[in-house]
Amino acid sequence: MINTLINILHQKSIKKRVAKNIVLIAYSILKSKTLFMRQLALYIPSHGIKQSRVNRIWRFFHKMKFNTLDCFKAFAKLIVSKVKTRYVIVDFTSLKAYDVSIFIASFPLKGRSCPFYARVLRKSDIDSIKYKSQNDFIFKCMEEILGILPFKPIIIADRGFCFYEFLRFVCEKGVGFVIRLKKDKLIRLKDGREVKVGGLKKGKYLGYLREELFIKLAITEGKDEPWCLGYTPSFISTNTLHMARIYLKRMQCEQTHRELKMRLKLLGLNKKYYKESYNLELLERYMVVLIFSIFIGIFLGKVFIERYRELRKFVVSERFELSLFGIGLALLSIEMYFIPKVFKSFRLSLLRSI
Repeated sequence: MINTLINILHQKSIKKRVAKNIVLIAYSILKSKTLFMRQLALYIPSHGIKQSRVNRIWRFFHKMKFNTLDCFKAFAKLIVSKVKTRYVIVDFTSLKAYDVSIFIASFPLKGRSCPFYARVLRKSDIDSIKYKSQNDFIFKCMEEILGILPFKPIIIADRGFCFYEFLRFVCEKGVGFVIRLKKDKLIRLKDGREVKVGGLKKGKYLGYLREELFIKLAITEGKDEPWCLGYTPSFISTNTLHMARIYLKRMQCEQTHRELKMRLKLLGLNKKYYKESYNLELLERYMVVLIFSIFIGIFLGKVFIERYRELRKFVVSERFELSLFGIGLALLSIEMYFIPKVFKSFRLSLLRSI
């Protein structure tokens, strides 16, 4: 499996040396479920002594020359070849201890999302006027995302992205969007009335933001309160239920962010040991290997479910439903237990198949 993944990344224009390190470290993260280098080194497949493996990991994060954007571009191409979707979910997750926000873009996939892009914003970047505001940072990220995707996506986002400049930006780029609006957002309806979207009844509306930006609205039932969804005028469907189902895909990224923080220990970067998290390039390199770890887990689980349904019960009980990523983790850790020789050979063939 490891050699296959290295070759796949190399074919997507990542240097072989860089691809090898990404795959080895991502694999060790899945096995060890930690970001501590000495523990990661225990799971690097190598005949060298432990210290040499620690040195390999350290060099990757601190010395190796490569562009993280090239990696994100390769991930996008790889995932798009496996997942047929135009939807892209954008959202932030944070490491609160260091006032660090991470912008993540991902594709929805079977109840989870598969990330392909991540950029880091530190509070100090705004304080030092590297960015005037978080909005400027978002625009930079969106420019990069549109540059690496082979198609124009449909952006799904929450209320943090409903500011006028962002909606105008995606409209000017010809990009579709489904974004939840804040209740106090003013809109001028086609009949000339100017109202707050939170005061509209359930249904479909046409209107303008700031007199010039034409959008469609769908007011539909949410879990706790009505959702006010704004979407691009060129969207074919105007069914409010359909728009709500599209927006629900955004919830999938929250599950994946939880996997990153809890299962793969992204929150471990909050520890004093990782005070270098203030180092922007270092943290983005961590995101490169974490994103690829998620990819390996999801697609290992996907292959297992699609090709070997009859053997699913060996990994997942009927009472305990796992996500594709959870199944992938289970497969990678199953060698820790005694398993029949036949099932072990099946597992090896499964790993080779992806």
